[in-house]
Amino acid sequence: MAKIYYDKEGAPEWVERVVKQTKPHSDGFYFDWREALFRVEFIENHCRYPEGSKAGELMVLDDWQKERIIYPAFGWKERETGLRRYRMVFEVIPRKNAKTTLTAAIALSILFQDGEEAAQIYTAAGEKGQARLIYKAMSYMVGASELMSKRSKIYRNELRYPEKRSYVEVLSADARTKHGFNAHAILFDELHTQPNRELWDVLTSSQLSREQPITFVMTTAG
Repeated sequence: MAKIYYDKEGAPEWVERVVKQTKPHSDGFYFDWREALFRVEFIENHCRYPEGSKAGELMVLDDWQKERIIYPAFGWKERETGLRRYRMVFEVIPRKNAKTTLTAAIALSILFQDGEEAAQIYTAAGEKGQARLIYKAMSYMVGASELMSKRSKIYRNELRYPEKRSYVEVLSADARTKHGFNAHAILFDELHTQPNRELWDVLTSSQLSREQPITFVMTTAG
């Protein structure tokens, strides 16, 4: 008997293609295409380009951004628990492909759509200036969105979502000596610039108490 990985009723045409390309060997998982679409619709309806020729316009995701990253990362779930299958997404992206903008939008989806109580979300890089690039893009998107701006507070290095007692904070490699992290999500930019693996180990090991933590690593090809 063929394994049933998703609900075909009302499924868009892309679902079969994504499932075929990313399906697991085990039948212990299913593809929740409505959840995957929910994430994309949030980004395209509420997140705006922070810079460039399209600055201020609503984001329009490319097919590769949806089908290679967002749909699989958020759509695949465990049958038994309904929790996300994936805990880590590693993408090597060529320059000039809006890596930072995409990462910022994904981080906002996690913050506002995961429903996680007291979620700690961190943007991290080798240098704080680099880590702030994602945060700056997020801050702009929040400020340009009536929905998100009403529900959050923007500070210099921290974005707070009071309704869920959650926040996004900017970190750099020198934060490796800090303790007390309980990360729900980590957005690592340019991982190869880390001077060592200490910050990586501190943050990823702090996710153990979360039900469905996730780490996105977006780094430049080359």
